Amino acid sequence: MWSNLFYRNPRLTALTLGLIIVAGWLAFTSLGRQEDPALTRRFATIITFLQGADALRMESLVSEPIEDALREVPEIKELNSESRAGVSLIRVELRDEVMVPDQIWSKVRNKLIEAEAILPPGTSKPDLQDRSSTAVTIVVGLAWDQEGPPQVDILTRLGEDLENRLLNVPGTREADIHGEAIEEVLVTLDAVAVSSLNLTTAEVANAIRLADSKVSAGLLRNATNDLSIEVVGELETVAQIGDLPIKQRPDGQIVRIRDIATVSKGTRDPPRSLALIRGKRGVMVAAEMEAGGRIDLWSARAMEVIEEFGEEVPRGIEMRIVFDQNIYTSARLGELGSNMLLGAGVVLGVLLITLGWKSALLVGMALPLSVLMVFIFFNIIGMPLHQTSMVGIIVSLGLLIDNAIVVVDDFNACRKAGASPGEAISETISHLFVPLFASTLTTALAFAPIFLAPGGAGEFVGPLAIGVIVAISSSFFLAMTVIPAVAGYVSSEDDGRDGRAPVWWRDGYVNRDLADLYRRSIRLILRVPVIGIAVAMVLPVIGFLMAGTLEEQFFPANDRDMFQVQLFMPPQASIEETRSMVEQIREELNAHESIVDSYWVVGDPAPRVFYSMTNSGEGNTAFAQAFVRTVSWEATLEDLPEIQNDIRNAFPNATILATPFEQGPPVDAPVEVRVVGPDLNVLREEGEKIRAIMHRTPGITYTIAKLAGGQPKLTVVPNEDEAKNAGLQAVDIARQLDATFEGAIGGSVVEATEELPVRVRIGDDDRSTVADIRSEYILPSQRGPITAGGMPGVPLTAIADIGLEPELAGITRRNGERTNTIQAFVVPFVLPAEALAGFRAELEKAGYAPPRGYRFEFGGDAEQRSEALGSFLAFAGPLLVIMAASIILSFNSFRYAGIVFAVAFLSVGLALWGVWLFGHPLGFVAIVGTMGLVGLAINGAIIVLSALRADDAARAGDAEAAEDVVVAASRHIISTTLTTIGGFLPLIMFGGRFWQPMATGIAGGVGGSAILALYFTPALFMIIARREARRDERKRSRAGFAPAE
Repeated sequence: MWSNLFYRNPRLTALTLGLIIVAGWLAFTSLGRQEDPALTRRFATIITFLQGADALRMESLVSEPIEDALREVPEIKELNSESRAGVSLIRVELRDEVMVPDQIWSKVRNKLIEAEAILPPGTSKPDLQDRSSTAVTIVVGLAWDQEGPPQVDILTRLGEDLENRLLNVPGTREADIHGEAIEEVLVTLDAVAVSSLNLTTAEVANAIRLADSKVSAGLLRNATNDLSIEVVGELETVAQIGDLPIKQRPDGQIVRIRDIATVSKGTRDPPRSLALIRGKRGVMVAAEMEAGGRIDLWSARAMEVIEEFGEEVPRGIEMRIVFDQNIYTSARLGELGSNMLLGAGVVLGVLLITLGWKSALLVGMALPLSVLMVFIFFNIIGMPLHQTSMVGIIVSLGLLIDNAIVVVDDFNACRKAGASPGEAISETISHLFVPLFASTLTTALAFAPIFLAPGGAGEFVGPLAIGVIVAISSSFFLAMTVIPAVAGYVSSEDDGRDGRAPVWWRDGYVNRDLADLYRRSIRLILRVPVIGIAVAMVLPVIGFLMAGTLEEQFFPANDRDMFQVQLFMPPQASIEETRSMVEQIREELNAHESIVDSYWVVGDPAPRVFYSMTNSGEGNTAFAQAFVRTVSWEATLEDLPEIQNDIRNAFPNATILATPFEQGPPVDAPVEVRVVGPDLNVLREEGEKIRAIMHRTPGITYTIAKLAGGQPKLTVVPNEDEAKNAGLQAVDIARQLDATFEGAIGGSVVEATEELPVRVRIGDDDRSTVADIRSEYILPSQRGPITAGGMPGVPLTAIADIGLEPELAGITRRNGERTNTIQAFVVPFVLPAEALAGFRAELEKAGYAPPRGYRFEFGGDAEQRSEALGSFLAFAGPLLVIMAASIILSFNSFRYAGIVFAVAFLSVGLALWGVWLFGHPLGFVAIVGTMGLVGLAINGAIIVLSALRADDAARAGDAEAAEDVVVAASRHIISTTLTTIGGFLPLIMFGGRFWQPMATGIAGGVGGSAILALYFTPALFMIIARREARRDERKRSRAGFAPAE
C-alpha cells in the first residue's frame, strides 16, 4: 500500500533523509551569495556625438534617424531621447517579457549599424551601453596625495593596470574606470605666427597627419613570397613632431612646427569627466562580479589582487577601497540567517508548548529538511542566496509545518483509537492527502503571480515566492512520506492508550478554563451561526474601511549607511564650474557630524554602488553625482531630510538632490508628468506652468523640466556676399572655427601600449572670450599647397555678425513624440504618493488642462507601481481560476468551495488591517504579504471543512458532533497561527522598512485568519449542513407519503 510505503521500507526512509541532508548541505555551500536579486538588463543608453550641431539639428539629423531604426525592433518597450548641443542620448527599455536580453541587444546593435550609414558626416559611431542591473562589487580609489598639480595621467595608467588585474580575477563580469584622463600630445599654436603664414589650424593638423606613416603600404606579391611594405616615418616622440616642416618662406627658410607652436604631452583639458576621492583628484576603478557567484569568495580573491597592487603603488599616491559590497552582503545575509534561526527557534518553542516534545520534534523535522530541499532547488535553477530568497525561506517557516502538524495530530488520534502504527499511517495519509494537497496547491497558487509577473518588480520579489512555494511543496512531500514513517518508528505502546493523565511537555499545554470557554463559544456559534459570522467579519471589515487611509508606495528606501547626491548645474556650466560647486557642497556635507565622507564623479555618473542607483548624466559637464557614507543607517534616516534642506538653502542657484537608495526597480523621479505635443515652445510653456504648480505642492523640493530653454549660444551669421567675395562658404567658417578653438586631430604617437592622439589648437589665452572669436582670421579653403604664398585671410567680423542668443538646452522625445517631462523630487523618506496626491489637488485647484492637440500623462513612481500591479493581476486572474477549480474538485461542492472563497476575500481585509495596525504604507511588498495571508487563511478553512465533511453527524447538521470536530481541529489551527506569528517575529522586529509591511500584513492578520477558520467556516458550514439536512428530510417525507403503484 503506497500510503505507508516509507514506513514499510526503513531503508528508503533513511536513504531519503540522507540524500536530502547531504545534497542540501552541498547545495548550501555552493550557492551564490549577493545582497539583492539581479534584474534583467533591459535598459541601455546610446550616445552619439556630432560636434557643432545644436539641439534641433541633433534631434533631426541624429536622434530621429536612430529612433526610426530602433522602432523596427518589436521587443523595445520605450525609447526616450534627449538631444543636446553636440550630443544625442537615447535611453532604450526592453519589454518586461524579455528574459534573455543579449539577443535583443544584438538586434539593436545591428539596427545602429544600419542607421550609421544615414547619419551626417562627422557623426561619431553610436555607442550602445547596456546598463547593468546590479551594483558594482568593489570600488578602489587612487588619489594624488602630494604637492603640485595632480598627475591624472599617472593615476589613469595605474587605474588601467588595476582594471586589467581585476578583470583577470575568476568570476569578474566587468571593470571600469571613472574620472580617467585622456592622454594626448597637444600642439599649441601661436595665433599670430600661424596667421602670418596664412595657415589654418586644420592645415597644420593635416600636415602632421600626412607625416605620420601609420598606414598600410600594401604587399609585394610574387610566386614564392608575399612581402609587406612599410613606409618608415611614423611619429614616435614629441620632439619629432616639433621638427616637422610646415612651410617654406619665399626666402627658402623652412618653418617647422616648433617655430609656430609648443608641443607637449599631457592630458586633455578640460577633461571629459573627473573623480574626487575625499576631495582629492583621482580615479575610481569599479569591478563587478558575475551574477550568481559567491561574493565572499570573489571578494577574497579580488582583495589579494588589490593588496598586491597596493604594494606597487608609488609613494604620493593614496589607494583606498571606497566601496565594498561584500561588507553589506555579509551583514545582510548574516542578519537574515540569524532571523531565520531565531524564527525557527520560536516555532519549535511554540510546537513544544502546544504539541508536546515528541510531536514537536516530529513536526519540527519539516523545518530543516524543507529548507535543505529549498537549497537543492535553488542550486538546480542557479538562484543565489540574497535578501529576497532568504526572506522567502523565513516567510515559509510558519507555513511549512502546517501539513506536518495535521499529519502528526491525526496519526496520534488514530493510535489512541487503537490502530497500529502502520494502520494509523495508512488511515492518516488516505484521508488527508487530498485536502492537504489542495491546501498546498492553493497556497502555491496564491504566491505564483508574484514570480510569474514580468518586469523588475516581479524579478525582485519573485525569489521570495519561489522559496515559499518550494518550501511548502517540500513540506507536503515530507508530510506524506518521511514524517509519518518516522512517527511510526518512534511510536510506543503508550501512545496507543487513551487513559493517561495529560502532561504538558508530553501532550502539549492546555488551560482547562480557557478550553471550556472556547468550547462554549464554538457551541454558541454553531447554534447561532450568525454570531460567528458577525464576529469573524469585524477585523476584515475594519481592514477594508481603513484601506482608503493607507498611503500607497511602490518600494521603500533601503536601510543603508549611504545615500546619493546628484548635482544639476545650468546647462552651459563648464566642468570646472561644476567641480567648484562640488567642492562647496562637500564642505557643507562634511559639516554634519553624521557624514563620513563623499566620493564624486563630475561629468559622468558615479559607480553604481546600489542596484537602483539612477545614472542620467552621461557626458554632461553640468552634472555630478556622489555616493555619501554616513555613520549608520539610522543616521541616514534621521539626518538626510535636514541635509537636503541645508544644501538646498545654501546653494539656491543649483539643483542638488540628496536621496536615499530606493529598493525595487529604478525610477527616474518620484513624481513625473509628461506633456506630449509637436511645438517646442508650447511644450516649454506648459512645462513651466506645471513646474509652478509643483512648487506649491507640500513635500516637493526640486522640479526639473527636461525641455528647457535659456542656454546661451554664440551665433555667427555669415554675410553671404562678403563671404563669397572672400572665397568662403558657411561650412568653411564653421570648420575653421571648430579646428581653431576645439582642436583638430593630426596623427598619433604610440607610447608603450598607448596610442596618444595629436591635437592641434590655439592657446587657452586666445580662445576663451568673445573678443577672441571676433579677432579670428578666416582663410579660404581653395588655396595652393602649404609652400605657396596663398591669399590673405579676412577677419571674421568682416564677413559675419556675431552675437549671443538663447537656445534650447535640450529636446526630449518619448517613443518618437516630442515630450516635455517634468520631474518633481520629494523630501527624503516622504512617500511619493503623498506628494502626488498634493500635486493632483493643486492641479485641480489651478484648473490646468493641456492645449488642444497636446496630452498629459503621469509617470514616475505611480506609473511603475500601476504597471507592476497590472502585470501581477494579469497572472493572478488565471491562477485564481485554477485555484477555484482545485478547491471545487477537492470538495466536489460549489457551496463548500464558496466558503473557502469567502474566507479568501475576507483575508484580504485582514491583511489590510494588519498593515494599518502597524502604521505601514500599502506598498508592493505589503501586497505580497496579502497573498501570503490569503494562502494561510485558505489552508485553515480547508482543514476545518475537510474534518467537518468527514464526520457524518456533523454533515447531517448535528451541532454537538460539529463542535467536537472543530475543537479537535483547533490545536492544529492555533499551533499554525502561533508558529506563523513566531516565524515572522524576527522580520517584524529586525526586518527594517522593506520587509516589515509584508511581515505585519501576514502576522497582524493571522490571528483573524484563525477566527475565520474556527468561527466563520463552521458557522457557514452549519447553515449549509442544516439546509441540506432539511432538504433531505423533505425528500424523505415526500417519498414516505408517495402513493403506491
